[in-house]
Amino acid sequence: MKKNLFIAFSVLCLPLCAFANAELVQIVAFSWDEQNEKLSPFSFGSGTAIDKDFVITNKHVVKVEGKTADFLLLCPAQAQETRSVKCNVAAGISAMHNTIDVALIKTLDPDDFLLSVRPSASIRSTDDVIRIVGFPVPDGSSAQNFGGTKTLEAFEAWQKDPTKGLNFKGDAPTTTRGKVLARYRLENTGELYTQTDARVNFGNSGGAAFDQFGSYIGIPTLKDSLGRSYILEYAQLDDWVRQYSNRKARVDNAAYSYYKKLVNIPSANVASAPTSNSVSARLRYYQSLREKTTMTSTSNSNSQTSERRTTSRRYSSPYSGYTTYQTR
Repeated sequence: MKKNLFIAFSVLCLPLCAFANAELVQIVAFSWDEQNEKLSPFSFGSGTAIDKDFVITNKHVVKVEGKTADFLLLCPAQAQETRSVKCNVAAGISAMHNTIDVALIKTLDPDDFLLSVRPSASIRSTDDVIRIVGFPVPDGSSAQNFGGTKTLEAFEAWQKDPTKGLNFKGDAPTTTRGKVLARYRLENTGELYTQTDARVNFGNSGGAAFDQFGSYIGIPTLKDSLGRSYILEYAQLDDWVRQYSNRKARVDNAAYSYYKKLVNIPSANVASAPTSNSVSARLRYYQSLREKTTMTSTSNSNSQTSERRTTSRRYSSPYSGYTTYQTR
């Protein structure tokens, strides 16, 4: 017998008012004021590189209350948890799904190279371990008061005086862990979610959820009033991503020109960090990083095979009447 459950959902973007993943980026969405020639950030969120120049995120990160980003700036995560981001990769929206809360972002400079994730095709079982990585921002509540504000504060200062540029260090990615509670399909849209007790906060939207073997499984998208988070499963998006993977980014040319004129992107030491604009240097860095990650993941997988669950439980969704997301 089905029970009528009324649970308040919130999307996880932030409209303005020991382990890390180099595949993660912090996303800043800008609107362009043509009359005053001004870029204004209006949303912060997270994203995950799924190819060398493509990032996947939630649609509500780049489109808020009908306002679609004219220009995006990506802030790549470093390979160590303690290292903060540098916002130096220009990007634009290349596709937004008609019904599912997902969008594709493409970098604008062909010399920018991003390390991509390894998607997992396995179906998760109850109690499997999940790790969520992203860039949450504290919302002031005692229950969900975690995340960073350095990037937000830097952009607020930059907005007051854009001529000073964006040569700053922002937030470091935040990792939370939990276990699978259930799997749900929203009947009005058909979106398939994994429910977990791993904590998320505003700003986690568009980030990454990984299984216990380090494979990418989906996008943290929603949280409910009971503190549970909902991961939009990537497997259902694979065909759509392939269909739109070659689309060019849509960006306001005036906004991009303004960015290039005012922002002096710092050149990093290519031997020690993946922030260089040299494709070959970034590629060598990420290849070495991926080799280390793969070796560690393989070792963990071999030692944990006996503990991995191969069966899955399908749950019917209690949210059959749920038609709209409640935003903050």
